[in-house]
Amino acid sequence: MKKTPSASTAAAASALLLTLLLTSSSANCQTTKSVTLSVAQAAKIEDSLRVLPVVRQEARQWRLAAGAYRRSADSLQRAAALQQDVGRSYQKSLSDQQQLLTSETAEKTEWRSKARKRGVIIALLVGLSAVLAVIAAG
Repeated sequence: MKKTPSASTAAAASALLLTLLLTSSSANCQTTKSVTLSVAQAAKIEDSLRVLPVVRQEARQWRLAAGAYRRSADSLQRAAALQQDVGRSYQKSLSDQQQLLTSETAEKTEWRSKARKRGVIIALLVGLSAVLAVIAAG
């Protein structure tokens, strides 16, 4: 945004051609040099000095926004890691349940087999005792 210098600025710049003091220090001795600038250069400097606080404020806002985005990204990464942990835990739980079901099914099959054998043995013993009772009575 280019602005033309104000009337007072132009008058002062044309009268004095704006003198800047540059300070340089060399070995405990300070020297001052005068530098003259044109009206256009003075206007550019004035405009830059006017815009500088706005630019600094915008830079600060960008830094704050970047920090907020960085914190959000960190939170999302932590949430994703927790979600992955939950998924792994769920898979392990499912696997454990499947193993338990398999084990219980095998145990149930074994008990059914034992019950059948006992039933057959009991039926044979009842039949044998009936035969023995008939033989003893006879």
